Amino acid sequence: MVERIGVEALRSMLSGHVKEDVTCVIKFYSSGCPYCDFLKPDYESISEQYDDIHFFALNIDDGYEAVQEMVPINGVPTILLIETGSRTKVTILEDPESPHPEKWYYFKYIKNFIDKETKR
Repeated sequence: MVERIGVEALRSMLSGHVKEDVTCVIKFYSSGCPYCDFLKPDYESISEQYDDIHFFALNIDDGYEAVQEMVPINGVPTILLIETGSRTKVTILEDPESPHPEKWYYFKYIKNFIDKETKR
C-alpha cells in the first residue's frame, strides 16, 4: 500500500525524529508528469511485495523548493529510500541509462534497487 505524504512528514523522516528502525521508499511525483502517472501501477505493485517496508508518494507540486532543500532530486519521478532510527540513511535511485519510454523506471530496476539497499 502506498500512502501519500507531505513535505513535513519527509522533514520528520530526514531530521531523525523517527526513532524506530524503519525502511521507507518515497516516490516523488508531479500531477502533470506522464511518466509519474504510468509508473503508479508498478510502484503500487512493488509496495505489495514488501511487508516490512513503508511506501509513500509525495507530490512535489506541494512544495518543490522545500523538497529541494532536503533532497537533491533532478526531476520526477524520483525514488528515494530512507532508513530511519539510530542512523538515518538516504539513498536515491539513480536515473536509468536507458529509461522506459513511458514510465522512466523499469519495474525490475526499482525492485533491484530496494533489494540491494535492504540487503535481500
